[in-house]
Amino acid sequence: MDFKQKFLEKRLRSSQMNDFGQRGNSWHIGVIEYYDFEAPCQANGNTAQAVPMMFPLDQILDTGNKQDGLCVLSMLEAMMKIVTVQFHFVKRIILASDNANCYHSKELIFPICFLNQLSSGPKIIKYIHPETQDGKGSCDSHAAVAGTHVDWRYICTQKDDTLTKNEACTPTELANALCTNGGIKNSAVQLVELNFQRLDKISQLCSGAGTPATLNCSRTCQSEPASTKFPQKGGAQFLGVIFLASRIEVFAWSKAR
Repeated sequence: MDFKQKFLEKRLRSSQMNDFGQRGNSWHIGVIEYYDFEAPCQANGNTAQAVPMMFPLDQILDTGNKQDGLCVLSMLEAMMKIVTVQFHFVKRIILASDNANCYHSKELIFPICFLNQLSSGPKIIKYIHPETQDGKGSCDSHAAVAGTHVDWRYICTQKDDTLTKNEACTPTELANALCTNGGIKNSAVQLVELNFQRLDKISQLCSGAGTPATLNCSRTCQSEPASTKFPQKGGAQFLGVIFLASRIEVFAWSKAR
């Protein structure tokens, strides 16, 4: 998982005033990688093999544009929900992320145990970071494809000699842009809204603010279990979560084979 560079407002024609003081939208990308068993057949030379599969997940932050450990933790929770519902055969997860400071934050590392404790799905067993000069990964390649999709499929489209002009300025518009024309094949788009009250309790717990904060945080986490509602393909739909994000909308869903 990795953050894409801040997505700035995009218009077909933008003025100097539109480009002034832009903060950008936080765009987090997670790529779910797993192996699919392929039975012996004539196509593979009658030899059973494990086929590598990838399922990119675009996560757009709907509240603010922060990129810290608590934000990554919320995105990770939303990602685990997708894995629990869609990839129910997965039992263990190995996380691999960029080497940025937000992925080394104690607000991310320590509360992972909460996700393992409260989630009825797979458990995170290892967390690894690549070296600085390891090069680009699957998240970077998907970011390039997604950026091109927004430019060519949404900002300026032409159909029946009619030019359609769209804007991708807000998080909702960016999510709609990513899923336009059916979206990117074999991927999903999430619009995530954070619950800052619960995140503050997590932050107090990580900073050692005292036992009351720990108890309140634990009770809050246990009082609202995760929903198992399956996200349908197409259209925005509410998806219940555990305790960090107050709302997740699945905008585009292309089921993995």
